[in-house]
Amino acid sequence: METRLERKLAAARKYRSVIRFFKNHRSLLGSSEHRAVANKALTRAERRLARVTKTIVALRGALQRRKARRLDNAPPKVAICRVFGSRFCDQALKVAWCESHHSTTAQNG
Repeated sequence: METRLERKLAAARKYRSVIRFFKNHRSLLGSSEHRAVANKALTRAERRLARVTKTIVALRGALQRRKARRLDNAPPKVAICRVFGSRFCDQALKVAWCESHHSTTAQNG
């Protein structure tokens, strides 16, 4: 799924580049010689960018849900370290041990 997202991001960059080109070269859109091809290319790039943007949003959401599922299924120590990162992992584990002994069912109060 990550490779698919990378391909879609590359396609989006390409379509944005085409749109930017025609914004910077407006004379091509007004030229009688190039008007038809330029308008067609610009319209196609705008449509495809809109479609690929929706796909990118969906893929990012799916990847985020997958990551959340993995975090939900991880042991408490692993989940704590992933959330707080390597910099604060040790401190967070010590606090969690003091408060709940790394129990997922512990309650405050």
